[in-house]
Amino acid sequence: MTDINKVRFKIEIIKTKLFKAMKKVLFAVLLILGFSAASFSEEPVASGKTHSALGAYTISIADNPVTINGQQLKTYVISYQNSPLKVRVAVKNDKKCKNYIVLSDKLSIQYVCNGEYFGVQMFDKPLEKEGFTTSDEALNRSEYFHQKLIVSGRQDELLSAELIASYFPMLIKDNLMAKE
Repeated sequence: MTDINKVRFKIEIIKTKLFKAMKKVLFAVLLILGFSAASFSEEPVASGKTHSALGAYTISIADNPVTINGQQLKTYVISYQNSPLKVRVAVKNDKKCKNYIVLSDKLSIQYVCNGEYFGVQMFDKPLEKEGFTTSDEALNRSEYFHQKLIVSGRQDELLSAELIASYFPMLIKDNLMAKE
């Protein structure tokens, strides 16, 4: 082998090693970008005030939707400024309108739209069969009856989520909110 061929051979080895190293670096960069995107993917879609001790709320679309009866439902996540409480709101299409299944560590309940009004309601039989229940110990019954009718007519999905974010904290008994 001549000196020129030896040099070419060494250059090819260096190119191969450099190419492999660049592939590893590129893979690492893509991996880091993927994790970064996943951690910031719950971007806020709405925010507002609750007029409660929880302070302002922020609504974002959940990364992993709630599944009921094998059906993945669009899910919002509500977080509050003055509380670690996270509320998940799963949107279930109904014949007349949409129902909103509200799930949290403190209280679970549903808000319904029947085409004529939007308000709170205990879980119906099909949801109870799925294991969803409303705790009477956690529910502020007086506020529950005040929220049976929140607004008349149909509301769009995001406005309904904002109404839930504002009204839901008042459904939780005060002694449970103080334990946070």
